[in-house]
Amino acid sequence: MNHPNNAVTGEDFIISRTFNAPRDLVWKVWTEPAHIGKWMNPFGGEMSFAKMDFRSGGMAHYYMATPDGGKMWGLVKYLEIAQPEKVVQIQSFADAEGNIISHPMSATWPKEMHSTAAFTEQDGKTTITITWRPYNATEVEQQTFDGARPGMTQGWTGSLDQLEVYLKEMQA
Repeated sequence: MNHPNNAVTGEDFIISRTFNAPRDLVWKVWTEPAHIGKWMNPFGGEMSFAKMDFRSGGMAHYYMATPDGGKMWGLVKYLEIAQPEKVVQIQSFADAEGNIISHPMSATWPKEMHSTAAFTEQDGKTTITITWRPYNATEVEQQTFDGARPGMTQGWTGSLDQLEVYLKEMQA
């Protein structure tokens, strides 16, 4: 795999899910703030955007409510948006002001993650394939990423489960 500007290369983290929904609907609930907050938070709580400029070169600053009542902030820089086929972005943890910070629970987690979400449709069903890799990572950050695959699988599976339920509600 191509690893742009990546100091250390390892295996990408890839997860896919097929939904019984048309691509236009899946794209809409993946990219619009009013919908994203309904399913993305793996904790099952609130997700809200302080800012979202959804375009190539744009950015988003958001938070997810945590089970203990806290807020986990994130920052996204959109590199490429090809509606309705893919979103390519750099994702980071952030503070409330939008400054990139270390992961609140893992100081050696990569500060930047290159993420691609690809959307394909066949016979009215949409498959999302998410590819994640550290970006500008140190060797230690790459090792942390590599060791966290079970947790990444669990987190993404939880979010994709919530997305599946939300898509069913949207089509009911």
